[in-house]
Amino acid sequence: MEFTDVRGDEQITYRVTKLTYSNGKSVVWLADNLRTVRYPDGSALDPSKDYIRLDEDDEAERFRAYGCLYSIAVSKQIVPEGWRIPTVADYEELFSEAAKVPGGYNVLKDNVWYGDFPREEGHINEWRMNLSSAGRLPEDVHEIWGSASIYCYLIVSDMDDRVILHDNGDELWKSANDGAALRLIYVGND
Repeated sequence: MEFTDVRGDEQITYRVTKLTYSNGKSVVWLADNLRTVRYPDGSALDPSKDYIRLDEDDEAERFRAYGCLYSIAVSKQIVPEGWRIPTVADYEELFSEAAKVPGGYNVLKDNVWYGDFPREEGHINEWRMNLSSAGRLPEDVHEIWGSASIYCYLIVSDMDDRVILHDNGDELWKSANDGAALRLIYVGND
């Protein structure tokens, strides 16, 4: 499944995956980190404060995998219609469900772009979530820290001064950072 996000002259196609949890609930996730550099109306984001990228080449595999790291403030303004930013509870549920299956958290992780994590053959990225360890934006520093590590930092909608951090354990940490990668959940179009 795919979603094509059109913002002015920018058109980006993202992978999408539908997961069905053990309780029967189905959730459609954007299976790539967001990588737009525009607001939904097509106007440009400010690269000096709104986002940062690891690679300037739009066609580079690393850029397609890591996407952009966004400031928490701008993240809430760039969500396309029909989508929403996940909450802490959404990610707790996702990681809890992954922990229940063979391969554990590895079923969520991109084999190439997650960085340094224990790999179990046969289960890597089984759920096609393509999670990558893109890094984070530390407080008051506009540069990427912690990319290609064992840590996955993600923006959530219910925290304005923190991002979540998954470190391959059972707990999601709340990490004081100004930004991180952004994933979305599909809610439909009205």
